[in-house]
Amino acid sequence: MVPLLELSQNVRKTTGEVPPASVGSTVTVVGKKLYVVAGRLVTSRILTSSIYALDLETFVWRHIEVTIPTRPAPRYFHSANVHGSSIVIFGGMSTNPEGDGFCVLNDVAIFDTTTEQWTLGPEADLDPPLRPRYAHLSSVSAGKLVVLGGQDKQNEYLEDAAIFNLTQVRWEGVYALGKQCGAYRSLSVTSTLQTREPYPVDAAAELERVEEADMTTSVSPVSSRSSWNGNSRPGMTLDTSSSRRPSQVSQHSSTSQKTTTTPHRPNLKKKGEAQGIEQAERAMLTGAAHPIYLYSNFNFVDVERYLHIIPPPTDGFQLQDHSQALSGEVLPPGLRFPSGNMVGDHLIISGTYLTNTSQDFAVWALNLKTNTWQRIEVCDRFSVGSWNKGIYCDALERFIILGHRDRSLVEDYNHRQANFDHVTVLDLEPFGIYEPTGPTISPLAQQLGFFSLADAALCDMELVTADQTTIDVSSEVMGRRWPGYLDQMRASDPRRPSVASTAGGNRTSTMSRSSVTLARADERLRSLYVPYPHAVVAALVRFLYTDALPPALPDRPACALLLLLHHLDRTRSAPVLQRCAKVLRQRLARDLTPDTAPLVHETALVSGSVGLQVHAARVMAQSPAAATPVGPR
Repeated sequence: MVPLLELSQNVRKTTGEVPPASVGSTVTVVGKKLYVVAGRLVTSRILTSSIYALDLETFVWRHIEVTIPTRPAPRYFHSANVHGSSIVIFGGMSTNPEGDGFCVLNDVAIFDTTTEQWTLGPEADLDPPLRPRYAHLSSVSAGKLVVLGGQDKQNEYLEDAAIFNLTQVRWEGVYALGKQCGAYRSLSVTSTLQTREPYPVDAAAELERVEEADMTTSVSPVSSRSSWNGNSRPGMTLDTSSSRRPSQVSQHSSTSQKTTTTPHRPNLKKKGEAQGIEQAERAMLTGAAHPIYLYSNFNFVDVERYLHIIPPPTDGFQLQDHSQALSGEVLPPGLRFPSGNMVGDHLIISGTYLTNTSQDFAVWALNLKTNTWQRIEVCDRFSVGSWNKGIYCDALERFIILGHRDRSLVEDYNHRQANFDHVTVLDLEPFGIYEPTGPTISPLAQQLGFFSLADAALCDMELVTADQTTIDVSSEVMGRRWPGYLDQMRASDPRRPSVASTAGGNRTSTMSRSSVTLARADERLRSLYVPYPHAVVAALVRFLYTDALPPALPDRPACALLLLLHHLDRTRSAPVLQRCAKVLRQRLARDLTPDTAPLVHETALVSGSVGLQVHAARVMAQSPAAATPVGPR
């Protein structure tokens, strides 16, 4: 299994202005850039407030120069969180401006990654007072920074929490926490993504009923030769007969008839529909506040684990104990200086794992729906080198681990040293972990797309399937959602004659990977032949119109659609097709079983979906019926 995992894991050496090794610096990700803020230099023991940015696509570091008057005080063991395009830091330990020694801070500073300038926050004037702290935890939810625990100058744990309103730029209050927590053995994390809701309940039920009725059309297996136009490579044929009307039944050959299928118009209840749309629209525009997860592990010899949930701090502060959910046969070891990330329904924790027999960097995932743990398997690369910082990049959907592959983890841990010379990039898709892809358009727009597809009067073309059925579509809608659709139409050269025709005499144009054979200039394209089953083509059209797949799509049509998308977008230049493929991969991964794994594995291999391929292979290898190990082909 290790060689297979190497397909989704790689190590890169960073270049550019690499940050020097430091102690107590923070790591955050904004977009596709990773930021290292402040820290104490290992070589000189000098505290800094420097900022370095790593481009996660080129792996080139850049030192960001900031003017001194607006720069916050140098510090280490502070906290840093992302709010929009800004990084919010709080507290930490700094040098005493009035004399020798160190002091502890309780200030807020905000770094705008767009302008690359600092803004210093107001002083905390609260009752009870906000005590300075370092090695604390913090998260941002509902537009508020929540500071948890930490230690004071005397290294005593502070059992309180504070809330800073980032919208109003003011402190709201200090609240009792009732427990100890700090960066050495705890983490706090919340989701950074907005929540988008799909169809309102009434519409969703009706659309599912319509789609289930539509799925009754016979579906050819993925491996069926008839579905692939004989032994030739799957292609598309354009029928340019000017006499054909969009909803008219036509012949593809002299012996086979094709039927036209048009989705029925949903009969939505207006009151429920309007209410559902209004609620979902509001949720999509404003985004939903997310709870904060507080995870702690104590006593690394006989590990004790605790999980608390802090509801979104819209009105005060609450702490709910959910530690009873942390049970089961598979549990993570004690991790030192753990960090956390939310990816979909999973809480990802990572940190240093040190025992007499093992010294490595461990990554674990807790499924918050099933309360089950799984270890994120990595190759042997973490058994050597010093890896000490892990963070998830939402924009690239990759887990990033920073370190130095030629240093000693034990030595660096003893000095609390973090390195930034090398980066390990992990794809979590092989473990069934991903951020669910929500719709990019509103529920109202989705329903409008469905109504447009259901109305034959708005269609001027038809797609002919391998089952000899037709699906009426609008070339305008198809072209706007998928520009490549019209690009191939506009590529028509009227000086080139048609070289293909159907048995019934209708001239056609064949779209292949390298060329397009076209019809006369005075003929208007009317039909597009897609050599895939009806269920596959209908699902693609449904996505182009509504930005959503049918609620019920069996595995074989889903796999066939993934292959069709791969054929249509080999250069990966059509965002809507890439998005459709992403939604498909997530659905196949969600429903993956030992029975469906072989089909999904083969489909993923052909379509270049490495993460899904490794996931299916892992399921096959873990199945009791697995006779031989599965590896890359």
